[in-house]
Amino acid sequence: MLKTGIHDTDERGMVRRSFAIATTTAVAAGVLVAPSHSQPLDPPRVQITVATYNVCKVSCMGGRFSWAKRRKAIARTVAAAHPDVLAVQEAPTLPWRGTTQWADLTRVLSRRGYRPTSTRDGCSAGCTRGAHLYFDPGRVRLFGTSRRATGMESQRRLSGTAWGGIQDRNLSWAYLQDIASGGVFLAVSLHLPNEKTQRAEVVRRSTAAGVASFVQRLNAGRGLSGIPVIVMGDLNSYASRQPKGAQQVFQEAGFVDAFDAPERINGRYPTANYTPATRHWHGFPPSPFRYSGWASRIDYVLAANGVRPRSYEVFLKLRADGRFDNRFRGSDHNLVRARLSIPVVAG
Repeated sequence: MLKTGIHDTDERGMVRRSFAIATTTAVAAGVLVAPSHSQPLDPPRVQITVATYNVCKVSCMGGRFSWAKRRKAIARTVAAAHPDVLAVQEAPTLPWRGTTQWADLTRVLSRRGYRPTSTRDGCSAGCTRGAHLYFDPGRVRLFGTSRRATGMESQRRLSGTAWGGIQDRNLSWAYLQDIASGGVFLAVSLHLPNEKTQRAEVVRRSTAAGVASFVQRLNAGRGLSGIPVIVMGDLNSYASRQPKGAQQVFQEAGFVDAFDAPERINGRYPTANYTPATRHWHGFPPSPFRYSGWASRIDYVLAANGVRPRSYEVFLKLRADGRFDNRFRGSDHNLVRARLSIPVVAG
């Protein structure tokens, strides 16, 4: 049944514990055991909750909504959504009060119990380091040594096409392990270019194809072919404007869209607060705009290799009068949360 109001649940509980008995000592130690010939066609599954959140850089709206005014709201929102894995975008190395936005975001999220998958900078010269991953260490952990478990890449390098004057942006990836079941999966955070030009559209599509190929190579190189893959981020592409855009490229490569989950929550609200009716608010309208049909989306949770989306949510915290609760309004985007059923695959 489709649910439309604000709905905030966490359904891990007994589902996670039922799969914990299937783990072995070797898996718990971080060593995956090869599947036997007697393994069922549909392996055991576990549910995890993930989220993607474009947090808007320090100069958001020319400083009117400065980082100082939004940083704690972002942390409150993440804590309220309570994902196991969080992908963020637009948290670059721009300076802020003697540190950087990325470092300060890591600091405020750490107070809520979240850890970064890595603070190493592995992007090429000229690449914007704005996409990162965080996790709840009570639920998941890094799989393998830090240099084998995490990384950062240049999207330009992965795209295989000329970018012209478009700013290169990074991609962050990490291998994570569900603690209860031992299942391993690959998580990716990315933010595609936002220019509205023909060249930028070619770049977005080429980068999406490059990312899909990259994760396959990454898994194969580590002997983990077939493990679940979750790509999260701001694709700057939506179906009504770009029906063959980056989101379609991912789906043609075998990724499923979390929006197709049997349960959709707040699906009539956009993931970014820029709509024709609210454009003059520059992403910070007093109230979220509600579409008569499904809303436009540029922030996505996409998954491959047997992942089944169970719920999709545009996560909103509103006052009784329907306006945004500014204690939780940290960005011109809304956090997008998804509950996923992933196979517990021994790599």
